[in-house]
Amino acid sequence: MSSSSGEAVSESGSSTGAESRGATGDDATSSADTGGTSTTGAASTGDDGPAESTGAGNVCGDAIVGRDEQCDGQDGCAANCTWMPHATVWEREFETDGSGQVGGVVVSPEGGVYAAGITDNGGRTYRLPVWAVDAADGADQWSDEVGPEDGRTWASGLALQGQQLVVAGSYQATSMPGHEYFRVYGLDGSLQSSYTGTSNAFLLSVAILPNGEVFTAGQVDGSHARFSRVSASTTVEWSQIYPSHTALDIVSDGAGNVYAAGGAGADAWLVRFDAQGQEQWSRTWSVEDRRTWIAAIALDDEGNLRTTGPVFELGADTSSWDVVMHRFAADDGAVLAVAEHDLADGLFDTVQDIVVGPSGRTVACGWLDPGGKPGAANAWVAEVDDDCGIIWSERPDGRACHALAMDEDDFIYLGGWTGPLDDISAWLAKLAP
Repeated sequence: MSSSSGEAVSESGSSTGAESRGATGDDATSSADTGGTSTTGAASTGDDGPAESTGAGNVCGDAIVGRDEQCDGQDGCAANCTWMPHATVWEREFETDGSGQVGGVVVSPEGGVYAAGITDNGGRTYRLPVWAVDAADGADQWSDEVGPEDGRTWASGLALQGQQLVVAGSYQATSMPGHEYFRVYGLDGSLQSSYTGTSNAFLLSVAILPNGEVFTAGQVDGSHARFSRVSASTTVEWSQIYPSHTALDIVSDGAGNVYAAGGAGADAWLVRFDAQGQEQWSRTWSVEDRRTWIAAIALDDEGNLRTTGPVFELGADTSSWDVVMHRFAADDGAVLAVAEHDLADGLFDTVQDIVVGPSGRTVACGWLDPGGKPGAANAWVAEVDDDCGIIWSERPDGRACHALAMDEDDFIYLGGWTGPLDDISAWLAKLAP
């Protein structure tokens, strides 16, 4: 592991106007009992973790997470009554028509885990699946799958607030360009609304503002970042385009401010908007002779921004890719901490997501790929301290992590794929704190 420090080196905020297009209506089909799934992983037993999670995670003491409860004899405690940290509580695959993967995960305080992503029927048809499972054991609650035949529809962003779940991505009918797309569900699987927006565009992330409006981030015309604020009636209230920028992730705070992250040229990029969409600041961060961007962003319990992304030498092969993590000040984008991590020497270190749990713990994930060899990818998940150092990390073999979430008891939910690259399956797992 090596570390470096840096600071914001430029400020920008160009725009080409507020191009927008909003439309209601939905050509997709929906059913709360379609898109069936099957559990392939059972709850762990013995030393692998609790056989039946109580949901509280307090079955034995563990100095790592500061738990001081006494072991109650539940399976999963070691002989010395020490909790087996980060053990798999349950994992499962989802049955799909063709290959599949999970691109986003959120968890509700009521105990539901919601995932969405993509299914690929031999490269001819991409469809957007949504799955809801029970946090305790991974059992099915409901599922949905949408998208036209011979079209390409997929999800990469999820947001949850109260009883609303927003699933965002792209909707593309046969021989038509892709469109910005999101669907709003109730937590029981009922479809409340859907939005089809600007053409030749797609969404990569979504946030729900305190007033219920949806803030979106994505790409338009191949190389331009586009942000929009969409009302509950799916009317576009505001939009902004940043030419030659990439918007990969967004997060909002309790005041309705939105923080977006991605890239600008060879540099990482951050921008903050107020609830009306007015830019408050824009920052880039560069690494000499190397390229970097921010793949994921989260807000910590002190109101700072936690980010992660790749960093690599320009023109080098993927084996040079490492992980860089930042802590930025939310009020002005100043760098508070930064560290680089080579998680596996000679491997392609990909970065996918970062979250801050309700207790304030920061966790990131991705996968390690030795040159794209079939079935060789290993997921990684790591807890990160305030100096962006790694406290602990785990590597679930034969899996790739695209998304993660944490519940109020610090259990971690990983989503991605498993299996050989020519036949991957959508994968979801729950890890102990």
